[in-house]
Amino acid sequence: MTLTEVDLRYSTADAAGSSSVYHVYKNGADFSPTAATITISGTGTTGSWTGSLSLAKGDVLTINCTQVGTTPGNGLAALFIGTKS
Repeated sequence: MTLTEVDLRYSTADAAGSSSVYHVYKNGADFSPTAATITISGTGTTGSWTGSLSLAKGDVLTINCTQVGTTPGNGLAALFIGTKS
């Protein structure tokens, strides 16, 4: 599989209008050539990353929050989009 997009969505936005930042990791590490960083800005409810990442059976994707807004949004959902290799 090739991962081509990751979409993050809050059901409720950050009430104070500050941003939250997330990183997507493959097997516990940033993937090359660039890290997948997703920012949900201000009072927004969505953020996304697009690119190309090859995945094999057994690979594990994780999402870590690296910056939390003042009053972070609630109900985070992630959608992973890709193509079959």
